[in-house]
Amino acid sequence: MIHRIARLLKFREPLSTDPGALLASGATVPVDGTAGYQKGCIFQHTDGSTGTTLYLNEGTYSSCAFVAIGTASHLVITTPPVSYVSPSLGVGVYGTPVVETALVDNIAFSVNVQTATNKTAADTSCIAAYIGCSNSANTTNDKIQALLVSTTLGGNCYDAYAVQGHITVNANMATQNANAHITGVSGKALLSHNNTQGWVTGVLAIVDGTGTTGGICNVIAAQVEATTTANEVDSILRLGADQTVPVAIELVGVANMTSFAKVDSIAGCVVSDALVPATAPGADTVGADAALKIMIGAVAYYIPLYDTLHN
Repeated sequence: MIHRIARLLKFREPLSTDPGALLASGATVPVDGTAGYQKGCIFQHTDGSTGTTLYLNEGTYSSCAFVAIGTASHLVITTPPVSYVSPSLGVGVYGTPVVETALVDNIAFSVNVQTATNKTAADTSCIAAYIGCSNSANTTNDKIQALLVSTTLGGNCYDAYAVQGHITVNANMATQNANAHITGVSGKALLSHNNTQGWVTGVLAIVDGTGTTGGICNVIAAQVEATTTANEVDSILRLGADQTVPVAIELVGVANMTSFAKVDSIAGCVVSDALVPATAPGADTVGADAALKIMIGAVAYYIPLYDTLHN
C-alpha cells in the first residue's frame, strides 16, 4: 500500500527504518527538543506570517530544532543592504538581514566545484556560478548590471570588501602558453559592435562620497607584500598592447592634481646624488640633486631632479 501511494504521488517510498515525520503542519511550531521529526523534516506553520510559514528541522529525531527556512543556515542568501523589491527569485526573508549566529562559518551561500579533467579554453570549462544578463530595449539612461554586490559598514571592521577574489597555486604547474592568466580578479570589455560614445572600460574603479578618511585613500592600490619572494614580481604595473594605442597613460583634470607623482624617499627607482657621472652643480656642469632611472630595453637613462627651482 505504501509503495502504491508513493507511486501515485510520484514520491520515492520513504525508508521505514527511519523513524519520525518527514512532513508536518500545525498552528504551533514544535518546541526545540520535541521528538518525532526526522532531520530535514518540513513543518508548515499554518498560523505563521511572512518568513515564518515554513520551517526545517535542523535537529535530530529525538530532539528537534525547527528553524524558519527564511533563516535556515544552509538555505539563506544574505540580503543586500540596499532595499530592492519584487525579485524574480528570492531565498530567505527578503529585506531582513540574517543574524550572523545563524550561519555556519559565517557563510550564507556556498558553491564548491572540483574538476579532475583537462578543460577547454571555452567559457564552458569549469564554472562554479554563472550569471548572464542582457537587455533588448534602447532606453535612454538605461542601466544594466549582471552582478551587483553591496556591502555596508555599520561598525568597526578590520577588513571589508565588496568583491574579493582569491586564487591559490597549490601545485607545480605548467601553463598553456606565455600569455596564460592566473588572476585573482579579471575584467574584460568585449567590443563586438560599434560604440559611438561613453566609456568602455575593462575594470573601472571609482571613489565617491563626502565622507573623510584618516588613513590612506586610493582609487587604485597595488601592494607587494613583504612575504613575497624577493624579485619574484616583475613589475607593479604592466601596460601591454598587441594593437596600436595612441596613449599609454592619459591624465585628465590635471588642474585638480597637486602633484603628478610622489616618491616616498630618494631610493629604489630614484638614483640619489647627482646625475651619472656624479658631479656637484657648477658653472660648467649639469649636476642634479637626484635622478629618476628609466630602463628602455637594456639601456638605463636618467631624468634629473632638483629640490629647488633652476634657471
